[in-house]
This record gives sequence, structure tokens and C-alpha cells, in this order.
Amino acid sequence: MPPSAKAIAFTARKFPKLFPLLARTAVALVDSGDPEKLINSLYGKSGLDLQAIKKKDVEQWVVRGCEFAVHQGATRWANKMSQVAGLQFDYLKHINCPVDLIHSKQDAIVSYESVEALCTQQESFNLVSIADSCHLALYDNPELIAQ
Repeated sequence: MPPSAKAIAFTARKFPKLFPLLARTAVALVDSGDPEKLINSLYGKSGLDLQAIKKKDVEQWVVRGCEFAVHQGATRWANKMSQVAGLQFDYLKHINCPVDLIHSKQDAIVSYESVEALCTQQESFNLVSIADSCHLALYDNPELIAQ
């Protein structure tokens, strides 16, 4: 997990009232006209994610996602940060239908171990592992995900 994600997770657990400040910072990075600053802060330590982002189509989708989140405002970013920190998984306990969670073993943002633990807690969840991909697997390997 990159230092930025660790900082978000730590803040979520120890100082949740600081989330709005972190959210406004993320929004300001995208609003600055250079969303790559945010991308580099999120994915800078993940070689596979940076390789994926360098593909023109992937970079456009990631930047559009950042811009979309900016339009939703700081509250959306705070919610996203809570998800990254694993604070919003409680609602999953109420899901009883079969669920396949597709996750990369090399995801630098959300650890494989955390998703694996979630799947062991939920009887109806099945973990589908992807060996050679990253957090951006959906963009980087859409054919693999579609299988």
C-alpha cells in the first residue's frame, strides 16, 4: 500500500474528522488543472498502476474519474477515502446472494489480504484472483475481467 493510502487509512481510523480536509486537498489537486498530481500521489509507488495509467485510454478514464469526483465535491472524496480505509464494509454483512469479488494480488491500494479476509467472513462471497494486474485492473485488463 503506498504511503498516501496508508495515511488515508490511518486518518480514517484515528482522526475521521480530518477527512473533509483530505477531501478538499484531493479536489484542489484535480481542480489545479493538473490531475496527474493526484494520480501520482495515489499511484506513485505502484509500478503496475503507473504502467496501466501510461496507456492513453486508461489515463483518460482515470482523469475523467477524478474530474467526476471533483464535480461531486469533497463529500464524495471523503466517502471514497472511507472505502479505501475499509470503513464501509459493514453493509456487506447483509448481502446473502452469491457475489464474485475480482481482485488483483498486486493491488497497491486495497490489499489482497483485506479482500481475502472479507470473503472468508461472508459465506456467499467468492474471491476471483488476478495474478498480474494492479488496482486499475478493470482499465488495464478489461478482457481478463470480462472472462
